[in-house]
Amino acid sequence: MSSASIDWSVQKDNVGIACRYLSSKDIGKIEYGLNFLFDFCKVIDTIEDQKRLSDILYEMHFIETVKTIFSNREIQNQSKDTFERILDVTVTIFINITNYTFQICRSFTEKGLHWMLVKKARQNYSLALRKSYGSDQELQLQRTMDCLIVLHNVLRTDSESQQLMQPTDILDLLIKITKTAGGNLQIIAVMTLCLIVDNEQHNHPDDIIKVQPSVIATLHKKFLGDALSEPILRSLVNPDVPGYKESPTGCSAAEVFQCLAILATNRDNALELVKLGIVSKCETFLEFAIELPFLEIDNNLHGVTNSTQWTLRLLFNLKAALPEISDLFTFEELLFTFKRHSNEAVKQITCDLISLI
Repeated sequence: MSSASIDWSVQKDNVGIACRYLSSKDIGKIEYGLNFLFDFCKVIDTIEDQKRLSDILYEMHFIETVKTIFSNREIQNQSKDTFERILDVTVTIFINITNYTFQICRSFTEKGLHWMLVKKARQNYSLALRKSYGSDQELQLQRTMDCLIVLHNVLRTDSESQQLMQPTDILDLLIKITKTAGGNLQIIAVMTLCLIVDNEQHNHPDDIIKVQPSVIATLHKKFLGDALSEPILRSLVNPDVPGYKESPTGCSAAEVFQCLAILATNRDNALELVKLGIVSKCETFLEFAIELPFLEIDNNLHGVTNSTQWTLRLLFNLKAALPEISDLFTFEELLFTFKRHSNEAVKQITCDLISLI
C-alpha cells in the first residue's frame, strides 16, 4: 500500500478499530492497536495524508487515550518488555503525526505528554552514557533522538506550546546533549534548543546557543544541503521514493533555515556561517523562491513561503550580528523583490533586512 492507493473511507474505520483496542486494559490488545497505527504511518508518504491521519486521530482522542495508557500502573505491570515496546512504537507514531497538525500538538502539551518524553529521553540518554559502544548504546541514543524529534515537531507546529511547558528542565537536558552527544542526536538537540530559546524572546545568556563549528558545518552541508536538493524541500525518509539518499535527516529546508537563523544571533555562530558560504546558499534559494512563490506544498510549515521567511530572517540576523561586514550581501535588487511578496511576514522581514543594509 502507498498513499496513492489509500481508501480513506475504509482506513478511517480501521483506525477507529485500532483506537478502540487502545482503550483495553489488556497490554496485548493495546500493542496490537498501536502496531496497526505504526504500520499505517509507514505507508503514508504525502503531506496531505499525514495531515488527514493526524486529524482523524485527534477526532478519536488518541492523545487522551495514550495518556491513560501510560498513567495506568496495572497496564505497565503486565509486562515490562511489552510496555517498553509500546512506548517506542507510540513515540514513532508521534513523530509522524506532530509535524503538521496544530490540534494534535496543542493537545499533546495540554495533556502533559511532553513530560513523558522528557523523562524517557533523560533515562535513555543516561543509559547510553553508561554503556560501552555497541548495539545497546545505539538503541538508547536512537530512543533519545526519537523523543527529541517529537518535542521539536510540537514546538515548531504549535509555537505557543512552549508556554504550556516548563522549559527549565527541558533546557538542562538539551544543553547536556548538545555538549556531550554527537551525530544527528546532537543536531536535533540543537534544533530543539533553538526553538525554546526563540520562543522565550531571547531572554537567555548569549552563549546558550553557541555551538561547535562542526555542528554549524553539519547543519549547513548535510541537513540544509539534503533538503534543498529535493523538489519538496525536505530530505526524503522513505527508501521506496525515487531520489532517496542514505542516512536521510528527514528535515525540511524551513526547519534548518529556522535553526540557522536563531543560531546566527550569536556572533561566533554567525562568523562560522559566513565562512562556510551560507550567504551564497541563501541567495540561491531566494532566486528559486521568487520564481516559485506558490507551490502545492506551500500551505504548511515546511513549504516555500516558510523557508523564504526564515532565509530572510537568517540574513537579517547575520547582518545584525556582523554589522562591520559592509559587503555581506551583493544581491540587494533580489531582496527588494520580496517587498512585493503576498505573505505579510515575508514582506515585514524583508523591510527589516533592507533597513540594515
